[in-house]
Amino acid sequence: MKKTLPPSSADDNVITVKPGQARPLSSDHRIIQAVGEDLIRQSLVTGQEFCKFMISTCTGAIPVYIALLTLAISVQKAAGGYTILAMVPPLLYLVAMLLFTAGYQPAAGQFSLDVINEIEAFREKTIRRRNTWIKAGVSFFTLATLWASVVIIAGLANH
Repeated sequence: MKKTLPPSSADDNVITVKPGQARPLSSDHRIIQAVGEDLIRQSLVTGQEFCKFMISTCTGAIPVYIALLTLAISVQKAAGGYTILAMVPPLLYLVAMLLFTAGYQPAAGQFSLDVINEIEAFREKTIRRRNTWIKAGVSFFTLATLWASVVIIAGLANH
């Protein structure tokens, strides 16, 4: 006899199996299941690796910017009105690096390995937290890059 759930049921993914109907997974289904497991495992690692990459990128952007600035603006001009404006991009790159560093940190918290809902909630919380740091870091990195571009182009135009 097939079990029918009321339409207001919170679980719409109920599958009814009659005794004797269960079959082993096909090779296609096993592959799809393995891909799903890999996606879940990598979902935490991907954000952390992106943060790690961006920490290096932000840190490396500072000497590149200073080298380009040196080519674009002479030392005499840098001593003038450009000094304050020219110092903003390295500071923004440092802020971006700190934000990515915060996103790179391991998640803190506790959950029971026996309770799937706790594991999933912890995973989602970690991803949301990391994404917040990534968005903030990308914003500061983009602002720093745009500001650096304006300073260098203005320096070349006035050279």
